[in-house]
Amino acid sequence: MQKDIENEIKVAIDLMIETEVDYDDLIELFIDNDINHEIVKDLFIFLPIVFCRVMLSQVNFPDTFIEMKDNNETRKVFKSTPIYNLIYKTVEKQIKMLSGPDIIKIAGLSAEFNVINDLLLKEGENNEDLLKEIKLTEMIINR
Repeated sequence: MQKDIENEIKVAIDLMIETEVDYDDLIELFIDNDINHEIVKDLFIFLPIVFCRVMLSQVNFPDTFIEMKDNNETRKVFKSTPIYNLIYKTVEKQIKMLSGPDIIKIAGLSAEFNVINDLLLKEGENNEDLLKEIKLTEMIINR
């Protein structure tokens, strides 16, 4: 089962790289390519986040997020979310085989990446020291 999900994560990564679709159309793209319906939304949410976090590992990312579901807020720990962990593990392996532009194509879909990029552009710097100083707040994930 886990190997099947890992393979579907790899397929989703390839689709995100090879296909020119808007972020909002990714769920439909995943479904059209027979990715398991149970993980499609998780891939849509977590793949860009994980790519950003692996790519910018120097940044102090929060360990938790707030999940909004049916008007209820629940604080969750990323590493306590099994699908997040599997996506993270798979991305760590896959990212080594990807080009910089391909990595940025996926990481750039995350809100965290865009905030960090805007900050670096505003500061006119692109160095390790500034990345280490960045402290992001928890993100809210709507389900």
